[in-house]
Amino acid sequence: MKFHILVVDDEELAVEGLRVFPWESYGFELAASYTDSRRALNWCKTHPVDVVLADVRMPGMTGLELAAVLRESLPDVLVILFSGHNEFAYAQEALRQQVFRYVLKPVDDEELGLALQDAAVFLHEREHRKHWTQQLARDYWFRDRLLDRRVESDTTELAGLDPALGDKTCYVLCVVTTERDLASLVQTADGVVQCTTLRAKEWAVLVTAACADRFCEWLERHHLVSGVSTEHIGLAEVRQGFLEARQAVEMHVLRPADCVIRYEDIPGSNDAAVARDLVQAGILAGSIVLQDETDCFRSLHKLFDDLIEHAASPEIVRRAAFILAVGVQRTLRETASSLTADELSELPNLFAMVDEAVSIQELVERFHSAIHRIRNVVTQVCSQERTDGQLLRALAFIDDHYHEPISLDDVAEYVHMHPSRFSVWFKKVKGMNYIDYLTRHRIDNARQLLLSADTRVRDVAEKVGFQDPRYFGQVFKKVVGITPGRYQLQHGRHDLVQEG
Repeated sequence: MKFHILVVDDEELAVEGLRVFPWESYGFELAASYTDSRRALNWCKTHPVDVVLADVRMPGMTGLELAAVLRESLPDVLVILFSGHNEFAYAQEALRQQVFRYVLKPVDDEELGLALQDAAVFLHEREHRKHWTQQLARDYWFRDRLLDRRVESDTTELAGLDPALGDKTCYVLCVVTTERDLASLVQTADGVVQCTTLRAKEWAVLVTAACADRFCEWLERHHLVSGVSTEHIGLAEVRQGFLEARQAVEMHVLRPADCVIRYEDIPGSNDAAVARDLVQAGILAGSIVLQDETDCFRSLHKLFDDLIEHAASPEIVRRAAFILAVGVQRTLRETASSLTADELSELPNLFAMVDEAVSIQELVERFHSAIHRIRNVVTQVCSQERTDGQLLRALAFIDDHYHEPISLDDVAEYVHMHPSRFSVWFKKVKGMNYIDYLTRHRIDNARQLLLSADTRVRDVAEKVGFQDPRYFGQVFKKVVGITPGRYQLQHGRHDLVQEG
């Protein structure tokens, strides 16, 4: 960018000489030149000027007086003074008036060029600071209004930052979700008034209504997921536009194929149908884990297809998903109560899954995958719990009736299993067949009885289910390694004669 410079010198010859100076080489354009400082001051009041180059000693109003007036009325204008009088008083007064540079006459082109270079650097840096300060102020203004941090609707401070932001212009507000640097990217789009980041991956873009259609086409070309508000007049309604745009962009969950969704295109909600769908979600939640795999997937698809058709907001769909998640968790607790906390922590987190899904299709697929895993755990745990229960019942029955002539068929009937299946199952879970377990159980009890006072081997054999004492002795010696009588003697029963 070029800066504007004004030359003031009461000597016409000096002015003519400066008109041919190569201003462009230093980034300046000679806007005007005067031999009268008062006329020059009036010109400054109605024209853009960045630097005034003036002689110190002029009739009517000196260069120092001109600098003092400019410092009060136009403080952004830089003043460079030159004079043929190398006197300390002039330089001292020039500093007091905050003159940017002081150049001695006769003016040396190189010295003037250095002063202009310094002025150009200063002006560029000031413009840069001003731009970012203004941008920061606008960002704060928009962020405060959009996020409802302030309730007043006054827009005068923003209009002061940029007169283009008027209260009579029509705007649309766009909410864009992207990880890209949208502030840089939108510089290629038409009609963008403001682009502000609100939170991670969420941007708000203010666009003039006249350019709204072209901007939506631009969003489509760049594959940016966006929501677009209706038209609003002025900035007082910017918060309302933001709420519309955010609701529109959230509809992407229901309509993932649509990159840009306009608020005006969102259908109304069928509240009665939605209520029925939520009731159905509650019913489904209680049984979905135990359903057939195919029926489970079909039920999930039907529920969410109905919700997409009836609901006007993805929040309704997420509510149904949370109802399902709660029901699945409840079913899991009820059917697999023996699971430890560590085992439960390894199962899919349905609630996080609902939050993370970016589309209904993804939500349904994740739900189905998670329920498949949970169903396998439930089936395994239920099977194990059922096995453990049957085993405990079988062992309890044996313990209650071991002294009787109970058969494998008797125990199998008690636990409601076919004898052949019970035989295979019992050996699998206990590591030995039924007869061996019954025999060992009888002998273990016999060992306790043999140590009781006044107890004979014959009586013990009968009490543990052996009708033939001789056979009992053979089995006892096979299991324990010694005869029942010797077992008694080894354990302190010297009151009895050893029985063979």
